[in-house]
Amino acid sequence: MSASLIPPEFLHALRKIYDRLEDSDIVWVLTGSLGLAIKGIPLTPHDIDIQTDRAGVEAFAHLFADEMVTPPYFRESEHTRSWFAVFEIEGLKMEVMGDMHHRDEDDGWDDPPNLRALRLYIQVAEMRVPTLSLDFEEEAYRSMGRYDKAALIGQYLRIC
Repeated sequence: MSASLIPPEFLHALRKIYDRLEDSDIVWVLTGSLGLAIKGIPLTPHDIDIQTDRAGVEAFAHLFADEMVTPPYFRESEHTRSWFAVFEIEGLKMEVMGDMHHRDEDDGWDDPPNLRALRLYIQVAEMRVPTLSLDFEEEAYRSMGRYDKAALIGQYLRIC
């Protein structure tokens, strides 16, 4: 993916995150608007979303302590539940979610995804950034009730 399609402030923040995580054992993936944009979906990122596991959220809290806005806590909404923390990196909001569960068809909760097995890497601005497949992201957005974003991904997949 061409780094020129990503706003420079996001690339700068992503570089800072990447450099701090590169030698760590944290299993993480870039998701959300920035994760979609680096895959070529034409949208402007509005924040940085990272998925990891519970231990990863705690590790982020340690590695990015100076940038932490909201310490890790467990949160639940109608469609999702996860460990969650918020940071500000280079003036941009970064949300870190760990052990993300989506509500299933029986009104229970599915298991968190195995990010180690699911992650795919995209080369952007000399970084090897872990992401999730667009198929996986489309289904995740649908599970969260974010049908507009799921439709955007589906439309992009049909074009490509």
